[in-house]
Amino acid sequence: MDRVSLPFAPLVAAGAVVLLACAMTVGLSAFMYERFAAAPRRGEIAPQATAGTSSRVATTSVADRPLPSSAAFTILVGAYPLDDPHSSADIRSTTEWLEAAGLRVYYAPIESASGGHWQRVLAGAYVDETAARADAKKLKTSIPAIDPQVVALRARQDGPRRRAVAGP
Repeated sequence: MDRVSLPFAPLVAAGAVVLLACAMTVGLSAFMYERFAAAPRRGEIAPQATAGTSSRVATTSVADRPLPSSAAFTILVGAYPLDDPHSSADIRSTTEWLEAAGLRVYYAPIESASGGHWQRVLAGAYVDETAARADAKKLKTSIPAIDPQVVALRARQDGPRRRAVAGP
C-alpha cells in the first residue's frame, strides 16, 4: 500500500461519518415534519374537509379559502388590491411561504372606503388568543419586515376586523 494515502484515512472516515449523520438528520427532520406538520397546533382549528378537495392543495382559488365559522381569532398577514396585476403573484407567494411555515392560510375579500376590492391574507384560525399571538410573534421574528396582526372575528358577513389590543 502507498504510505502517502494512509495518514488521510482517519480524515476520510470522519468525513464519511459526518455526511452520514447529516443525511440521517435531514431524513428524520423530513419524516417528523410530514408526520406532525399536518396536525393543528394547540388553539388552532382544523379546517373542515369538503368533498373532492384536499387541505394541502396550494393552488386553490381565493374563494376556496374562507375562515372556519368557529374561529374567534386569526392573524392578518397582508392585504392586496385585486385590481393590481401583481397582487395575484404576491398572494400566491405569501400563501406558499405561510404554508411552508406550517400555517393554514385563509382569504377574506374586503372593499376599501374608496371602492377598491382587496384581498386579505390570513394565517391560522384560532379559538385561543394566546395561541394566535404566539404564532404572530413567530412570524414577526422570522421576517421582521412584515407586521402580522392578531384580529378578532365578528359577524361572518363583515369578515375579520382589527381588535384594539396590544401587538404580538
